Amino acid sequence: MARNALQEWFSDGRPATIAGHILRLHEHAALPGTPLLVQRGQAVVAFLQADDQTEWVLKKFVPGRQPDLTYLQSVSKVLPNLPAFRSATQRILLDEHALTSGSGCYCSRALRDGLRGALLQPRQPGNNWTSLADEIRDGKIRMDASVRLRLCRQLTEAVDVMEAAGAAHRDLSGGNVLIDWLLWQLGLIDFDSVYHTSLAMPDGTTAGTEGYCAPFVFSGGVADSRRSWCPCADRYALAILNVEFLLMDGSSSCAEDGGLFPQEQLRTRHGLRIDEVRGQLKRQFPSAVWLFDSAIHASAFLDCPSTGDWTRFCNQADQAMPCPISIGGMGDGVGDQIRSILLRRRLVGIG
Repeated sequence: MARNALQEWFSDGRPATIAGHILRLHEHAALPGTPLLVQRGQAVVAFLQADDQTEWVLKKFVPGRQPDLTYLQSVSKVLPNLPAFRSATQRILLDEHALTSGSGCYCSRALRDGLRGALLQPRQPGNNWTSLADEIRDGKIRMDASVRLRLCRQLTEAVDVMEAAGAAHRDLSGGNVLIDWLLWQLGLIDFDSVYHTSLAMPDGTTAGTEGYCAPFVFSGGVADSRRSWCPCADRYALAILNVEFLLMDGSSSCAEDGGLFPQEQLRTRHGLRIDEVRGQLKRQFPSAVWLFDSAIHASAFLDCPSTGDWTRFCNQADQAMPCPISIGGMGDGVGDQIRSILLRRRLVGIG
């Protein structure tokens, strides 16, 4: 979808009716007079608001990078219809009839043509883990053990549900895990590389994100997507993310995609950062050390800790997790501090 088609729509000032939803483009906060667009990986993303105040994302793949349309439609059907997966299960694949004219609504041939093959999906609430990790490193957000374990448990449950459905996300990473700090809810985005037992692997699919790729998907130093097209393909990234949830603090280094680990150390299974993390786990969550080591030294996804292993760890480590309190109930200005952080945070959650 040409950016100038979106700019023309935005400049017109009227909403457009797309797939039955009356939508307006959000304005870029730093560039008044222009729509809020983000280039992310293989797609250009626009952010919209419907007349009922719901938030939406319009995702258009760049030429040569669009997955097969049949595959995209099938992904929405094979995932469980749960809030954590709403950006996939509730998305709409648009065609040339998606844009309709009506009284007071914008319509143009350029926009109609540009919408063909795009995805319209609800915006998953929250901020991505990469962004939140930056705030933790800066000391602007602090997480106690109960919150850390809550995040581990929710991501583990999401992977467990996908595995039970015969699916795998295949690109779990800090950028694709969203956390709504107001409700302490975790969700996932970017379901464009999903494995399922009923699907054929699409051309050009990813092997994962640097900092979260398993060493055994590499061949000749290059990640091979075919090696992650299999059941249980999320188990390695699950271990890496859960360790990040447990340990991320003001002393944490920043590697690829804002995570803890340089991909080269993960690929070779050794390095200073791996040793540092193992030492931190021994001090803070000793029962998680074997989970971390099992993943680091795994030769296949089935060698990595299972969702059941992580659930047992959470149960043992969190014998009496306190109920999360609302931001409004926090004392000493903590609620205002978090609201301020959320308001100024860079844009995340684009699906």
